[in-house]
Amino acid sequence: NLLEFNELEAVNTNIFGTLNIVNASIKSKVPYLTLISTDKAVNPSNFMGETKKFCELILQSYYNEFNFNNKMTIVRFGNVINSNGSVLPLFKKQIQNLGPLTVTDENVTRYFMTIEEASRLVLETTLLSQGCEIFALNMGEPIRIIDIAKKLNIDLDVFSLAINDGKEISIKPKKIDQNTKRLWGMNRSLINNAVIGSSSGYETHDVTDSDARYVRITGLENSANTWNSIVETNIYGCGGDTDNTPDPTPTPTPGNFDMSDWDMEGADPRVGDTMEFDALREQHVTPNGNGWRHELKIKEEKRVAMTAVFEDFQANIKVEMSDGSKAIVAQHHASDTGTIMKLYVSDTSETGFTPTNAGVESDSVASNGIFDVYVRLAREDGSGEDKQLLGTMVSGQNFDFRVINDHGYVTVSAFGESFSRTIEDSTDSYLKFGNYLQAQDPETREDVDDSDDWAAFYASEGITESLLTFSSINYIRNED
Repeated sequence: NLLEFNELEAVNTNIFGTLNIVNASIKSKVPYLTLISTDKAVNPSNFMGETKKFCELILQSYYNEFNFNNKMTIVRFGNVINSNGSVLPLFKKQIQNLGPLTVTDENVTRYFMTIEEASRLVLETTLLSQGCEIFALNMGEPIRIIDIAKKLNIDLDVFSLAINDGKEISIKPKKIDQNTKRLWGMNRSLINNAVIGSSSGYETHDVTDSDARYVRITGLENSANTWNSIVETNIYGCGGDTDNTPDPTPTPTPGNFDMSDWDMEGADPRVGDTMEFDALREQHVTPNGNGWRHELKIKEEKRVAMTAVFEDFQANIKVEMSDGSKAIVAQHHASDTGTIMKLYVSDTSETGFTPTNAGVESDSVASNGIFDVYVRLAREDGSGEDKQLLGTMVSGQNFDFRVINDHGYVTVSAFGESFSRTIEDSTDSYLKFGNYLQAQDPETREDVDDSDDWAAFYASEGITESLLTFSSINYIRNED
């Protein structure tokens, strides 16, 4: 509460102190400057959070306004165990004085990490930063303060006090934007029945195409969410210049895709290290569908609300399709909202796209061999959908695609473009990907409703090829 009762000193120390340090570091050509911020800077409700948020804006403003060689990094922490102001030293002192232990409110929750972890991560972010990013550390699950008090205390009473001014019941991490890097673990078994002093049970896994700046690895079913030892790691390219030129040849798929999570619409698509989806070959029909399918979709028993799960799907997609074809390649669907996200590859006359951030317009010419790759995203107010162009391509080319659902905050990336949208949906949702070949006239865009007419339609339009090859597939799913 020190800053809450001394507001002018909070401004003087945090805001003007940061401004002085930034100016001094620029003048002295200091190569690295790290601001230790706080999770309270996310939607701040107290003076501590508000002044720290102001400090973050100072660094970002200076970095964006001037072309400095200085690397400026912002790291947000929660509660560091045994640091000044942490609750644990207070509890220990109260125990030594025979109690009672006091908490502000029994529902207060906080994130915790050790001093060693905090120090190490500050150094790592300083080295890995390429600009003025905000590193929001994944600190595991929040813990109720009263639960800590009860575990520390056996014979002493625990009292709940009125919530103090400037205190928050709980602190929630901000949804990710383009300037915030957040790290998420993979729910995969990498070490099985390992024995100390033996190599038995250890596996080697390559994690590629990751945007993570550093990696936190936790054990499956590790309720304490503690750090685990890594016997050996080889990390290439972190913190250096990266060649973002797309590889024209799809790379192999890692063998960690869990097929048990998915239902198949059509035959098993796995072919060696890739997945091949051919709707013309499989001719799978679903009720109320508008064309043949060959897809994978999350099993019904795995479906939860978008707001109750983190998902990260990535793949390199090679398109080999006849002129005039249109296919849905991936989609998020919820029983309440309906379609949340759909990724299309289309050689039709469809218009009405928002251009890319680089100003690229859609082709929108039917059957000329140029495919528009675009995404339909549900509007936040539920009033419909927006069509956002990602890029254009021709048959035989490939592109990298990624969709992240961060508890209802959906981000779609491809062709160097990235677009995000907040979706409020409380019903079961699911991800699908593969090849949903639309039975739609490429010029008039009229649908062919009767599935008995689809074969004749595809033949009349000269649609004889519809192969989508997925490689480098990676899917991470963490339910709350």
